[in-house]
Amino acid sequence: MNQLTIQKHRNGMPTDDDVAFALSAAGATLVGIEESSAAKTVRFAGRLDQQAFRKALSNVTRSNGYSWQISWHDTEAGPVGGSSAATGYSVDIAMSEETVRKLTSGDYLLYGFKAVQSAQGGGEPLVWFKSSVFTTGTQVAWSEQYQAYTSRSQIIPGGVVRAHAAYDIDLGQTLEVDVQGLGRVTGQPDPSRPIGVHNNITTEFTCGISQQQGTQYAPLCAFPLYGRQLNQFVPIERVLLMFGTVPVNTGTVIERAFSPGLLIDLTTDVQRTVTFDINLGWGPEDAPWAKQVPADAKLAQLLIDKPSGALITRNAVPQREREAVVHHGPHAAGVRTFSHTPELAERR
Repeated sequence: MNQLTIQKHRNGMPTDDDVAFALSAAGATLVGIEESSAAKTVRFAGRLDQQAFRKALSNVTRSNGYSWQISWHDTEAGPVGGSSAATGYSVDIAMSEETVRKLTSGDYLLYGFKAVQSAQGGGEPLVWFKSSVFTTGTQVAWSEQYQAYTSRSQIIPGGVVRAHAAYDIDLGQTLEVDVQGLGRVTGQPDPSRPIGVHNNITTEFTCGISQQQGTQYAPLCAFPLYGRQLNQFVPIERVLLMFGTVPVNTGTVIERAFSPGLLIDLTTDVQRTVTFDINLGWGPEDAPWAKQVPADAKLAQLLIDKPSGALITRNAVPQREREAVVHHGPHAAGVRTFSHTPELAERR
């Protein structure tokens, strides 16, 4: 189960923070909320205790939690977007109070990057998110919601790539690009096939895919899109986290790690728990799904995977083969929190 709907009551609707708190108390993590005039649709990661959720919602709103009509949706992980519910992922970061105080006084920010696979050369990873909000129990969460974008921004170190035209897209679909980088999405969702961006004219653009983090989309990567060419992308559930004092924005091209980080693989588990100490660095050090990344490491080598053959999504690989990939080949992982901002928030 990773989605529920709360119908509006005559006395109003619980706030996003109330819903996030109730989910956390019931063992789940908020991934995103979509609100209409009549209801809130809530996406979450983890196993949710329904009774505990209702009780926590009742307590935090100081009202009868049963006064709201809550619909529970049991879903299997399927094609991203459309009527299918997206899989939610989360990473818990445990830190001591001393570390949090020193990070705060040192003006550190938490940065996140996410991996992709593409046969096209010349691509670079971009800053996916940054946050100045963290505490002893910080949670990063995200879901499989994507956009394809085009841009006129140059792919240069330290440059910011801004999506000039972006479209919601699913695995298996293609963005057909036309005049001025505008376009339309074609094809049917197919979780076994990559996302495509096809340039139908001779003008060169920059392109890539974005992923939802909080309530907004932010680009993961930037690649050259030459005239009449087709670029294809497979999002990989591999995320790189690092703290740093370099004030860079989301969408910035970063060639080398500006501080030590941890590359986290969520291929076989939608939730991971890691640690960070201001002097000892990231942990765990011996888990097969966690890779220590030194400062000045080349990020493209860690986050841009070039396949030896055709692009294959994780959904097209049998489970036993996925596990073999995790131990012997490219890893995979991902990021957001349940704050009301598109960045991160502390866990209650």
